[in-house]
Amino acid sequence: MRGRCVGVALWALCFTACEGETVAPQALISVEPPSLAFGRVAIGEVQSLTLTVRNDSATADLEVRDAVFTDGSSEVFSIDFTPFTLEPGGQRALAVRYTPDDEAPDSGQLQFLNNAINGAQTSVALSSERTFPRLDV
Repeated sequence: MRGRCVGVALWALCFTACEGETVAPQALISVEPPSLAFGRVAIGEVQSLTLTVRNDSATADLEVRDAVFTDGSSEVFSIDFTPFTLEPGGQRALAVRYTPDDEAPDSGQLQFLNNAINGAQTSVALSSERTFPRLDV
């Protein structure tokens, strides 16, 4: 019986401490797929793959302010980006392009700058395989 009273007392203490506090709505971002593999693409050709940014929050808007390639990313990856806002449950598809300029494989990270509470987890890995020269006939 004593253990039960302690449990009730702890619950009452927690309830009292939390009562009256409000939690501001928070946006939650997710990006699918978590990586884009462009495979083999001829030098000078363009390969485009699509990713989807989602707002998984049920209560707050997601503001996506920028899409940046992190330091060390190959310069052959690109994205046309304009800042946008997603309502709760909303999503937007974005195209990432790869245009190889030599035969070496390329890699990088695309990061979305946003207001989500889990925003640090919004990078997308980018990669390609060894490319090959374009054959003009």
